Amino acid sequence: MSGSIPTDTMTKSYFPLWMYGQPPIQAFANGVKVATRSQVDPVSIEGWNEVFTGRELRDLKTWHWALLHEVDHDISPDAGQPPEQLLADCHMALQVLNPQGNFMSLCVREQAASHGSPLITRFERFQGTAWSRMSSIGTTPPPHTQLIVDGVIEILASGNARIVNPFRLFEHAMTSTNAYIRILLWVTALDGVLMAIKTENFVERLCALLGSEHLVFPEVSSIKRDLRVRDLAEDLFLLRSQIAHGSTIGRKFWEVRSDLSDVLPADIYGDRQRYIQLLEEAALSIFCATVQKILINDLLDKYRHASTWKLYLKSL
Repeated sequence: MSGSIPTDTMTKSYFPLWMYGQPPIQAFANGVKVATRSQVDPVSIEGWNEVFTGRELRDLKTWHWALLHEVDHDISPDAGQPPEQLLADCHMALQVLNPQGNFMSLCVREQAASHGSPLITRFERFQGTAWSRMSSIGTTPPPHTQLIVDGVIEILASGNARIVNPFRLFEHAMTSTNAYIRILLWVTALDGVLMAIKTENFVERLCALLGSEHLVFPEVSSIKRDLRVRDLAEDLFLLRSQIAHGSTIGRKFWEVRSDLSDVLPADIYGDRQRYIQLLEEAALSIFCATVQKILINDLLDKYRHASTWKLYLKSL
């Protein structure tokens, strides 16, 4: 792949993917491609030990797949979106498709004018949940996969704060490890998509858009959960509101509950099962499912216009 461009003029930027097997698509709408390590032919990292941690150096030696952006010229500061942002948008799109997280956090740009000195951009590491890390890749049909990732990239590149902000909230939650913060951000992101504000609007619109019988957790081999959107929607919004407004968190969210042992097995979650653990995973799953539904059902044109989208939501 990289051999097709003269090395004396090429600018090559790549974002290693640590958590993924083979990514489910090979090319993105913004020109980024998926490549193997041999196709990328990464720069030598000898001597980088003074700049990077031991784990980063280990990861940089062992990754197999990467997101790759190549052009046959140097990149000037006024050339539009930098390749690092294009790569980060593609990474975000893959996370909306399958939010497993990605523990690699470096983007490398090798630019001809830099005389062999790579430019390094650090990104926050994305953390999934126990459920999302066990979910299978490749379960979404290929045409839907392309619609989802290219749709997310189009939204991020739009510059429309109303439709972009939910994805930034999603992103910040993916970099946190605190369950309360993650629920606050993921449910707020979902609230932004639904333009709900009130509990009853949130529940009604979410159930109408996804379907009240929508399975919150698509089946994976290790965890069986027969939980529907209607079972958790109100509690998600209630907990988000208690966190956001500094109210006392209700006992049912944080107290240990033995009745959850079947859906939060001790060998995965430990022996102190709490409802908040389930809601944390539900918030992530439902946000991704909602965005996927919008993109698969060709609702992006409605979603991008506030008045049109609100009318559509009220009509459901």
